[in-house]
Amino acid sequence: MPKIIETLAQDVWWYGRDSFPYRVTEMDTGHVGNVLEWLRRRASQLRLQHHWDEFLEYSDLPDDDVGPETEREFVRWLGHNPTLDVDARRWLEQTPLVKALKYTLLLRGSVDGDVVNVHTEQEIEDDSAAHGRAVGTALRLRGRPALE
Repeated sequence: MPKIIETLAQDVWWYGRDSFPYRVTEMDTGHVGNVLEWLRRRASQLRLQHHWDEFLEYSDLPDDDVGPETEREFVRWLGHNPTLDVDARRWLEQTPLVKALKYTLLLRGSVDGDVVNVHTEQEIEDDSAAHGRAVGTALRLRGRPALE
């Protein structure tokens, strides 16, 4: 079974808890929705894991050399890399697997709850811009996830 980060990079298969591969287009609609929600709840961890894997790939460290100093270097790398300044949820929504899951729901006539939320936020932003006001702070409270 591939790592979750590898699974996010493709748009055909989802691997369940049972390690069995499920073709996205053949999954039950409820299953698709549950997978989307599960991924979204873990967006921060998934983004961090993605960047950790990317960091290890660039540093060419053998797996047995990873230790506390490597972790400190990773945190420094995160802090000095402006391309990483992307909201975890926004990053997740752009992955091929999440796009495929959302598209599957769309084809089946199901509405992804986030589509409604994004539409509502866009309406609020448009309304605020039309009236010359700043968008309310409620839309800015999402922030970036902190390293734990």
